[in-house]
Amino acid sequence: MASFSPFYLPLTVLLSMFCVLNFTTYAYDPLYVSYICANTTFPQNSSYQSSLSSVLSSLSLYATRNFEFYSLSSLNSSVSSSDAINKIQVSVKFPIYSIYLCRGDVSAEECQECVAAASKEVANKCSNKMAAVIWYQECMIRYSNKPFYSTMAVEPAITSLNTANISKQVNFNQLNFNQVLNTTLIDLARQASEGPADSKKFGTNQVSLTAFQTVYNLAQCTPDLTTADCNRCLQVAINRVPSGKLGARVFLPSCFVSYEVYPFYNSSWINDSARAPPPSPSPLSPPPGSAAGPKGKSQIPTVTILATVAPIAVSVVLFFHG
Repeated sequence: MASFSPFYLPLTVLLSMFCVLNFTTYAYDPLYVSYICANTTFPQNSSYQSSLSSVLSSLSLYATRNFEFYSLSSLNSSVSSSDAINKIQVSVKFPIYSIYLCRGDVSAEECQECVAAASKEVANKCSNKMAAVIWYQECMIRYSNKPFYSTMAVEPAITSLNTANISKQVNFNQLNFNQVLNTTLIDLARQASEGPADSKKFGTNQVSLTAFQTVYNLAQCTPDLTTADCNRCLQVAINRVPSGKLGARVFLPSCFVSYEVYPFYNSSWINDSARAPPPSPSPLSPPPGSAAGPKGKSQIPTVTILATVAPIAVSVVLFFHG
């Protein structure tokens, strides 16, 4: 019997083998921004901790269904989700309310990877906290022991900045840049917030300041907000955009805005008709309600920290009091 030699394989087969070996090593790496935990804690190894772990794990399963947004709550008895890929049993004594939101331009695979990474990270960072929120560039996760579905929250706020100043760019007039940017972001907020509750509230636009320079903008709300609340949330975020910077990203629990002088989002989402709309709240989803305290306020305390965020050179994390 003749011995096998790879040199007798057709060239197309060898190329296929190379491609498989080359691309199986690819791994998507979500870009972490920051997180914040509530001051309220629960005892280690308590039933709340095990329930929280189950809920966070469940969020990752929902992200595999090409859902860009999902809300999930655990109730005061054993419940199961028939909508998840696997049955999820959550037995709790204390309710836990949670959501995840993926940026509207990311792929289903990127959404899943980001939600999985965020779930693990917030579980590690806030392992004994009753409430928390964590942001990545591509997604966010929020949970609390208080219901917050359909309730606008504008605190805490995280602002990450591009360290370059407009004043140092010869082709830019700072006053004109700020005016054009503000007008463009306000128009984008109106566009992104259109549509009924539970519809995708996401938009992008761009404006040319010079023949050689364009500013790219992005805005998004959690779909559970009404048009009015989404627009109000985005206006708060826009008001917190610092002046005189070539790029900035403002993250709130219910919405966020971003702008850069380079294309940082995937414009193909506009023509992607295959994306599934956000699912209606399942039996596990919390009914519309408000968290403790006035509407529009988060129960997570405000602090000031520093962080590094790619691709922005330096990120300044600021939390504002309402």
